[in-house]
Amino acid sequence: MKRRILITILKSGINRNRLSILFLCIILSINLSGQNVQTMLLETWTTGNWQKSMQQINTYDGSGYLINSLSQTWDVPSTSWKDAFKTVYTNNSNGTPNQSITQSWDGASWNNSLRSTYTYNASKKVLTEIREMWLGTWQNSGKEINTYNGSGYLANSLYQTWDFISTSWKNNEQINYTNNSNGYPTQEITQLWDGVSAWINSERSTYTYNTSNKELTEVTDKWVSGAWKADSRVTNTYNGSGYWTNSLSQIWDSGSSSWKNDTQLNFTNNADGTPWVIIYQEWDGVSAWNNSTRQTYTYSSPTLITEFFSEESITLYPNPAHDFVKIAANKSMRGLTYSITDQTGKLVMKGKLINENPAIDISSLTNGIYFLHLGEKSRHSYKIIKNDIR
Repeated sequence: MKRRILITILKSGINRNRLSILFLCIILSINLSGQNVQTMLLETWTTGNWQKSMQQINTYDGSGYLINSLSQTWDVPSTSWKDAFKTVYTNNSNGTPNQSITQSWDGASWNNSLRSTYTYNASKKVLTEIREMWLGTWQNSGKEINTYNGSGYLANSLYQTWDFISTSWKNNEQINYTNNSNGYPTQEITQLWDGVSAWINSERSTYTYNTSNKELTEVTDKWVSGAWKADSRVTNTYNGSGYWTNSLSQIWDSGSSSWKNDTQLNFTNNADGTPWVIIYQEWDGVSAWNNSTRQTYTYSSPTLITEFFSEESITLYPNPAHDFVKIAANKSMRGLTYSITDQTGKLVMKGKLINENPAIDISSLTNGIYFLHLGEKSRHSYKIIKNDIR
């Protein structure tokens, strides 16, 4: 689903409003991984060179929660950036957005455009999103209602539109999800409401994953004349570190009964796996890929998200430890840097925590007492006892 949004973004150079909103989907998904996107530069391939097209600048509060996302377009005559859209977020205490308001710039002032209001379940998963348009006052436009199964996995997404005549919500579309034991969708079936009493099949996507639960393939079928017909396929490639490097999109050619290249994404990643540059290319139909758009990202330091811990908030276990020491804390440590020193203060190990409940491999250390420091501005150290005798 993220890939589909990303492809849409890269192919939506004309509709700036939709482009701006969709970019936020990608930015939010990266932010959830523990890195906050600070800027995104979009360039288009024109006469053999990359030309500036659009940029996005994000602002975060002291807790690292996104509060403002400003989109600007490049003005060629003045060779400067011009305001286009912005989305302002109001967040809950746990960082989930409570409301977002998108506004457009008319050259003199910001004008309301769209507003989304969210509700969540106890697991911080979206239950409802109500979208409104600004027509002098906020007017209902669309609604999304999500249903989760007993394991907490998304089972159904219902999309409704507001009917101004009957002043009520009307069914429009729904997606039914089948998930694997890890909670990842193995199949999504999209259905359209016939306006009376029945859901009609529209699209089906089937997914496969590697052992790290990263999406390998997505095959999409269309419902045609009462049967599923092949339509498109996406194949994702990852490097040895498990980072996304390529996403190849192909379409089904019924004449030759084979897959034909359509578009692809090439990723250049930072050391922590976050995208640095994403290049979108289109197949010429014969033998070559042609550049279309390029996105370049910068990030704020993850230590700004969560840096300081009190001594009481950290638990190390097992301690003494043989090969791994696990860390439990009262807030997320994903993306936080760490270092380990020996009793003389000599640095013996450093790295970055990549999970919510991280474990550090200390098997290479000799038996003894060490000290763990969390964050680049750590105020405390935490004693680790390495002991190979079990």
